[in-house]
Parts: sequence; C-alpha cells; structure tokens
Amino acid sequence: MDRETRDMLLETADRFFTERCGRDVVNAVEKGVWPADLWKEIEEMGLPLIAVDEDKGGVGGTLADMLALLRLAGFHAVPVPLAETALANCWSLLRAACRPQARARLCLAVCRSVAIGSVASSIACRSPRSPIVSSRS
Repeated sequence: MDRETRDMLLETADRFFTERCGRDVVNAVEKGVWPADLWKEIEEMGLPLIAVDEDKGGVGGTLADMLALLRLAGFHAVPVPLAETALANCWSLLRAACRPQARARLCLAVCRSVAIGSVASSIACRSPRSPIVSSRS
C-alpha cells in the first residue's frame, strides 16, 4: 500500500470512527449490547484485513499500517475486537506461509508492536483531546 492510499484509508477510518463510535455505542457495549451493524461496516471496509496481501483477499497494508489503524481505533475507543481480528488474520497467513522459527520471530515482533501500540492508545484515550474523555467531562 502506498503512502497516499494509507493516508486515505486512515482518514476514512478516522471519520467513520468519529461518526459511528460515540459515547452511546461504547456505553451500550459496556451493558452487553454487541454493535453488530458497526462490526459489519468495519468488515465491509476491510479493516480487519488491513495487513493481509491483496492477492490473499486483504487490503495490502503493512504491520505499520495496521498499528496506525489500531491507534485510531484506540483513540476513538472502538468497542469491537478489531486488533484481535487483524492479528488473527495475519497469524493465519503466517502459519500457512512461514517456517516455525520465522513465525516465532515475527510473532514476537508483532506482539511487541501491538503492546507498544496498546500503551500509546491507552495514553491517547486519557488525553483531553480524546472524544471519550471529553464526552464524559
């Protein structure tokens, strides 16, 4: 995925998350209501397949593209398993394509990257600019 395509995808995702992941959606999920329509739209956009090659049915992005998307999802407190699904999609392809040693090294790198991304998202969500923090104030 080239930079222009990545920027366009991230801008689209940011607008979508802003419009569709407000306080009411987050509060409903906290009460046990699964946001089926939200998840369906996220799947239709191909976001869980962001780091899967296009020839394998994905969007064709990289791990960095996925982490940028997950940072946005964290910022907007998107209440669906986007990170877990995106990682599972990557892992499934890795299992099919890589030797065990290469898979283990790559898995470790992905886990470290996601952990760093999760910490960054957590910090971003506590920021006064975060839509979740500012909506509760």
